[in-house]
Amino acid sequence: MIRYQLVGKKHDHSFRIILTEKRTSPHGKMQERLGFYNPKTKEVKLEKEKITYWIGKGAQPSDSVWNLFVKNGVVKGAKRYIPSAQYKPKAPVAEDKKEEPAPKKEEEAISSEVEAPREDVAHTEEAAKAEVPVETPVEEAAPIQEAVPVTENNQESAQAA
Repeated sequence: MIRYQLVGKKHDHSFRIILTEKRTSPHGKMQERLGFYNPKTKEVKLEKEKITYWIGKGAQPSDSVWNLFVKNGVVKGAKRYIPSAQYKPKAPVAEDKKEEPAPKKEEEAISSEVEAPREDVAHTEEAAKAEVPVETPVEEAAPIQEAVPVTENNQESAQAA
């Protein structure tokens, strides 16, 4: 795998571009040094022949290293997307807090609208009380038969029926 190896001081990083095995730590044993990159001064030194040789042998560059190779014309192709922690969307909990005050305003608006027509509703309630309600006949249900204990005589009569 072709990857960066961090070299340099604290807050003044620079990187070696090295060839290592995939499971090896970037600070562990390296097989070959392929270049150098300083992001602060934008200084790049790449050994293009070695890089193309190892990629031809099957070495896979990391996404960041691949993008550096594409930028400097070592390989042809599109840059790869690298997700960044600083651009992650915020938790949905924050959005819920913003939405809570809005319904309160709507409730106030609804309550003010409801308060005004209540006077009109009072007149209709008085009119409804003045009218005599009409009773509608209710259908009577069939009478419920009482439970009879089961005996030998009852079983014979139930089987005959």
